[in-house]
Parts: sequence; structure tokens; C-alpha cells
Amino acid sequence: MTVKEIDFKKPILVDVMMAEGTDVWTLDFGNKNISSFVLCERKTKECVPVELEQSEQGKFKFKFTQVPSELGTKICRYDLLGLENNAWHMLKVRKINRISEWRKYSSAYTELPNSGRHLIPYIQKRGYLSALTKKFTHTNGTERKLIFSGKLDQIIDDEQYLTFKVNLRADYPSNLDEITNLTLMYRGNDTNFEMLPENIQVEAKVGNRFTIEAVFDKQKITQEIYKDSYMLVVHALKDAQRIDYYINSVTYDFYKQLNGSFRDVYQLNDKKKFLIQIALNRNLWIHYRDVMKLDTKAIRERESKALQTFKPNQRNGNILMFEKESQMAQDNAFALFKYLQNTPLKKKVFYVIDEKSSQTQYLEPWKDQVLYLYSEQYYKHVIEDQMIVASESLAHIYQFNMVSGAMMHIIRKKNNYFLQHGVIGIRKLGDVFRFKKSGYDFFNTSTRREQEKVVKYLGFPKSRVNVFGLPRWADLNRGVATHQKNLLYFPTWREYLAYLSDADFLDSEYFKQIKGFLGSSELHAMLAQYNITLKVFLHPKMRKFSSYFENDSIEILDSKHESLKELIKVSDGVISDYSSMVWDFAYQRKPVILFQFDQLEYEQLWGGFFDTTIWQFGPVVTTLPDLLQQIELFGINDAQIDETYRFNMEEQLGEIKNINERHAEFINTKLKKSRKSYLEYTSYPFLKLRYILRYDKKLYKFVRTKFRRHK
Repeated sequence: MTVKEIDFKKPILVDVMMAEGTDVWTLDFGNKNISSFVLCERKTKECVPVELEQSEQGKFKFKFTQVPSELGTKICRYDLLGLENNAWHMLKVRKINRISEWRKYSSAYTELPNSGRHLIPYIQKRGYLSALTKKFTHTNGTERKLIFSGKLDQIIDDEQYLTFKVNLRADYPSNLDEITNLTLMYRGNDTNFEMLPENIQVEAKVGNRFTIEAVFDKQKITQEIYKDSYMLVVHALKDAQRIDYYINSVTYDFYKQLNGSFRDVYQLNDKKKFLIQIALNRNLWIHYRDVMKLDTKAIRERESKALQTFKPNQRNGNILMFEKESQMAQDNAFALFKYLQNTPLKKKVFYVIDEKSSQTQYLEPWKDQVLYLYSEQYYKHVIEDQMIVASESLAHIYQFNMVSGAMMHIIRKKNNYFLQHGVIGIRKLGDVFRFKKSGYDFFNTSTRREQEKVVKYLGFPKSRVNVFGLPRWADLNRGVATHQKNLLYFPTWREYLAYLSDADFLDSEYFKQIKGFLGSSELHAMLAQYNITLKVFLHPKMRKFSSYFENDSIEILDSKHESLKELIKVSDGVISDYSSMVWDFAYQRKPVILFQFDQLEYEQLWGGFFDTTIWQFGPVVTTLPDLLQQIELFGINDAQIDETYRFNMEEQLGEIKNINERHAEFINTKLKKSRKSYLEYTSYPFLKLRYILRYDKKLYKFVRTKFRRHK
């Protein structure tokens, strides 16, 4: 049956009586005469009759175990309606008895027959009685998403221990058998590493609520885990099955602490710390990091004084530029910075870098335009200046992975332009670069197809996405080959390898594939036959294993002593897997071979995409015989690129000309326009407001619309 009209203005008021953990609601309508009941699907208005047992005048028992099985054919929300005087009405709770605290969802009282679904009755915030059908298993047999609330409430920082206190409310499934543990788990999806606490205390409360305290030894933390990001996981048992609850949020009181004066850092020893952050997706992140200069008392006091002294984000025409962790001067930001020194903007451009970085030498000719990290002049400019132009996320100008606090709020409200480090098409950028979340107002790309991907996946308006190319390309020898048959091999790193012992690493498929390639006798013969020089540029984490690859036919390079930028210029071709550096060779019209021996595994672990509509510049191989065949063609063709690939390069990259001139013109144009002010979604004031308005959807929607970011 279908209900065409529902009287929303006059709901039937009802008292609900229940006992904790039972499968019966007693509905008390008083003197009202209710003749029929239905569960009405919210969108289609299709209804299923429900038989309620009348116990006495005006009182009915709603038994979930007797709900018709027809509900199991869909996954949707239903409203419980009552028929009074030939009109259907919503049922609205007047008050709830016999329970200390009601939850948004109650337990799944019944399993609908032959459907693989549960019925979950609940009371809406406005008091209406409703029900939800959901799968309790996915199509692959795994258990469906849990319904729970888990929040980090406190971190107790003692001299030797860190104690994490977590509040958990388990709505579905409820009535857990036991809370077994609270662990620190690596946040990446390519390893199952987790650290166990020294001890754990669990306090069970009314309403499937638990308070869990886990104590971790600081010394063991520094010995056992790797520099990366972690999360808290509560482990429980239900019917002898393990359930994992990932704690991705914090309580309001703890959130206020995080945005207080320097309460986000928990030092483990003189060199290591935990940095607690609420990420741009509003999830809790626990970063294991080195203790940095920013964590010292002197720098904190300097920052506090600067925030009180300088006026944020003035329209002064000044531009700030930086690269990875403010340690580098070799990528796109530096290339554009050098070019701008020969333009009218030269006195308006400032480069941020750590004074102890080895690459400060490259900035010596423009030392008056250099801002050393956390210096007084640095704080003055970072607070006051108008625009940021960079090739990394905005946090790199302050502290990597720092996304909250007063300084980051100021930085994100500038007029910001993202140059990119590489080109999207082999590996995708994460959500940190999404429009509005990233803090960047404009986005640079290198092809029209890449522009489409940025608009589609990152949400940038097309008018804010340029197709200018990477600034570092302006220094490359486009279309000029050395004809020396220099072939560069550049394998990228896999983060899960960092957790392996040396013995396990040497037994990994990653190592075996690379060693099998570089140690191939067929390869060595081919290099000699075609007079090819193969140079191998290893990731810094692989340096200690370089002896396993050395032989007379190849040259192992050390990134400490070799400039990748110069290697790209002098090499006639490249072999890599997922590095964006291959686009530099495509821009130069040089041969590119992609050797992706773990292609399927890589896609599953990282959820990235290898977009064949963008990458059409060279062969993609997954096996050693196919790779050797491509190297042989490289030698036979005298390091000349195949005409098909050259045509594709011209088609996609042909319009990339006058790169830095176009960037400079664009920046100059945007400096003349002030950015419209808005209340940042991820700023502390806005998130604080979200907590205040969390029970008033209409007011929250108004505030969100009123202060939304202008396009």
C-alpha cells in the first residue's frame, strides 16, 4: 500500500515505555483512538502494515520480532505512522520512561528473515518514531559498518607514560561481551602494525557506554614505531567475534585543549614527540614526529608575541614561496622564485627556508629576500603578507602536518596559489588538496585532461584551474637529446617496507623484483651490446642496501651527492613506476618506460588511479621480460622516442609554452584583487560553532550558508 497524504502538522503525541535491552516498546496514546499502524518508507511513501498488540485502552506493544519480512527487501528509513480519524499521522514521543539516557540508535532487535538485514528502531532528534533497515553483512561476507561513537577525551602526560582516555558508546552491535584492548595502529593501509599498551582499564556504564584508559610507555613508543601517523583502535568481542572501533574524533573539552597554547605536542624524549591534530576531514590524527625548533619555549613565545603585534593578511602585494617542509630550494617554487627576481615583483617575493638546510646556498644571490624559518621577520611576513605560491601543502610553511591553530588559520585565509610538485595521472593527490579544505584558491596543471581531473575529483571550479605547466620545466632542454644513451632508473618507495627488519626487507617482493632486474645477466649483456649507461637513483631509505645492486654494468647514485634535477637534464630516458618525475622526461620528449611490477597491489593499497587517458607517453610493463624488451628497443632506436608517443606528448603538452611568464602574469593579476573574507570550515571558531549548533540543524545551515566560501 501507499500513503499519499501524511498530516505532518499534527503528529500524534505518544509516551514510550521500554526496558533496557528488551525487544518491546510500549506506546501509550492516552485517550486517542488509533485504528491502524504502518511503517512508511520515507521517500516513496510505500508502506508495510504493522500489527501492534493492544494491552489496554490506548496502549499498544510494538514487538520488533514481529515486523513483516517485506522490510528486508530494501535498505532505507521508515517512519511509524498511526491512523486516526481516517488520516495518517507521524508518531512523536512526548517523553521516555524507564531508561536513564536515550541514544540516536537503539539495538538491532530483530534480524529480518532471508534478507541479510537488521531492523534498527530509533527516535529522531525531533522525537518522531522511525526505523532503519541495514545490511549486517556486505556482499563479500564482511560485517557491515558499525554504529558507534568513539572519542578521545584526555591524554595524561607523565614523565614515563602517556595515558589515552577514550569514551566509547556501542550502539550496533550492542551488549558487547568484553572490551579487550586499546592500541595504537599505523594509519596507512599497507601494514597491520599496532602497538599494545602496558595496561588497560575499562569502566562499563549504563547504555552500552565504556570509558577505556590505556597506558603506553614512552620509551617503548620511541623504540617500536616509525615516524608516521597513527590512530587509536578499541578492540572488543561480541559472540566470540573481534570488533575494531577506530577512534576518529575528540570530545569538545579536549578539542579546546588542542587549540589552546601549545597543548597539541606531547614530548616522548629529547628527539621525538606525538603531535595531536584534527585533520581537514575532521578526523583525529596522532603524528609521531621529531621534536622541532617550533616546539621550543623561545620560538613559542616569539610566535605568541608576533600574533599580538602584526595585523594578519594585509593587502601589501607581498608573496611567500616555499617547498617541502621549508627545507628545499630545488623544485617548482624555487624555479619560479628565480624567474620573478628578473621581474618588477622581485622586491615583493620572499622565500621561506630553514636556516640549517643545506640548500640555503642556492638562495645566496637573493639573501635579502630569504626568510629563515621561525625568525622574527618570518613571523612578520607570514602573518602580514597577501599571497602564498608554493608546490606543497600550506602546512609546509609552518610545520608539516600542522592543520590547526592560529598561525594555520591566518595562512589558509591568504590568496593562495598551488603550483604542484608533479602531474596528476599516475598518482592522485589526497583530500588535503581539495578545494576549500586545502586553503588554496587557485590550482596549476599541465594538461587539459589533468585540469578535468582536478575539477572532477578535487572540486576546484574550472575558472580557478590554470594549464600553465610546472615552473621547473622552463630550465629543461626541451626536445634536445644527448645521444649518449644514458638511462635513469628511479624506483619509488613503499611505506610498509619501513616496518620490516633488514632480513624481512631482503625477502620482500619489492627488493626481489628490483634485484632481479638489476642483477639480470640478460640486462648486463644488453647494456654492453648497445652501449647503454644505466644509472640507478635509489630512495634514501634504500641506501644501506645499495651494495646488493652494485656491479660493473650499472652505476648506483646517492641522492646526497647527486642532483636529480641535473640527472633529468643529462639522461636520455627513464624507467620508473609511479614517480611524477617521468613527466619531466615527457616534457623533454624523451623515452619513458613504466615498470609497475606490483601494479594491482599498489592500486589496492593506495586507492590511486593510473589514468590511461592522461598517461599515453610510454609503455607500461609489469614483468621483467617485457621490461628488457623495451630497454632493447631503447638501444636499437638510439635513445629516440617512438613517434606515436611523441605525437601524444605534442598533443597534450604542446600548449605548454612561456611557463614562468604566464605564472608571473597570473600572480600579478591576483595581487590586484583582494580575496573575499569567509569563515573557514576548518578554523577553530567555525568548528567551535559547529559544536554549539549541533542540535539545531536550521541555525547551523543558516550559519554555514551565511559564511560559506565565495567562489
